[in-house]
Amino acid sequence: MCICVLDLCQSKNNPPILIEQPQDMIAELDKPMAIHCRTESSSLDDLHIDWYKDGRLVTTDPNARIITEFMALHIINTMPQDAGIYYCIAKNSYGQTQSRKARIQFLKLDKEFLVSPISTSASLGERIRLRCQPPYGSPNPIVYWTKDGKNLSAPLDHYDLILPSIKKSDFGSYRCIASNGLIRQSSIAYLTEFHRPKLTIQPSSSRIDIHRGQSIDLQCHIDNDQYDIEWHFNNNKIIQNNNIHISSIEFNQSGIYTCIGRFEKNKFSEEILLAVYDNEMLNNEEIFFSQSNLTVSIGRTAFIDCQLPFNSDNKISWMIVNHSDID
Repeated sequence: MCICVLDLCQSKNNPPILIEQPQDMIAELDKPMAIHCRTESSSLDDLHIDWYKDGRLVTTDPNARIITEFMALHIINTMPQDAGIYYCIAKNSYGQTQSRKARIQFLKLDKEFLVSPISTSASLGERIRLRCQPPYGSPNPIVYWTKDGKNLSAPLDHYDLILPSIKKSDFGSYRCIASNGLIRQSSIAYLTEFHRPKLTIQPSSSRIDIHRGQSIDLQCHIDNDQYDIEWHFNNNKIIQNNNIHISSIEFNQSGIYTCIGRFEKNKFSEEILLAVYDNEMLNNEEIFFSQSNLTVSIGRTAFIDCQLPFNSDNKISWMIVNHSDID
């Protein structure tokens, strides 16, 4: 009994005992953090815990950013300068005990990607680049990609994923992942197979010979509402609409009319030739006039008009650039 009493007396006269020591930690900047240092002491009344960072006493204040509570050091809003080596010293009337030293490091990785991949469609065999620019971070994040939730081992071109020749197996959902200890995921980008919509022009002929002074309507239709339609005349854009109405057509309106469908990077077109002509009787012979390609039956007379500005001194000469076989 005396030995037990003696041991009990000795335990009451010991310095504090550390039962939980500070641990190395990698934490996120701009977030709260706590470093723990739990102790046992024979007398809690005179127990006191001091915290040190890089060998210097940490100053705390109940109204400040760094406080002590329940034997832990709390940093309310972490900053880069909070990184370092921390330890605690627990004291009572019988002495003091120092904890192990814990290294505290911080990571930062913004939530928003600077460039996120976007959904697109592609044809088989096409080369596709899915773009990605990770968020700002400290340290700089590494970037990798996933397809349908599984990691890809494909090489990257400055974070961008390159698919050099699209195969059926390449279609699916893609994410760009940034990691520096923290992880951020981009929005999902879907890669789908491109199916060219049908574009039609009415009238459906590739060439229409129309008499000068007549009217005509050209209509363009695409069986996909996502596409914008525009018309070009001899490679010059003239209207962004489905329909063209030409009343009392003139020679200078002869040429190639092209309907173009556009959606994102996809573009395709169809064209129609309007050949404006006129005719008159001269010496009981019908003569045709045109400023464009003109189809005339064998035995008829054709007049191909070529006009220069009134103030032009140039002379006109003609040559045949293509001979059709005529039996």
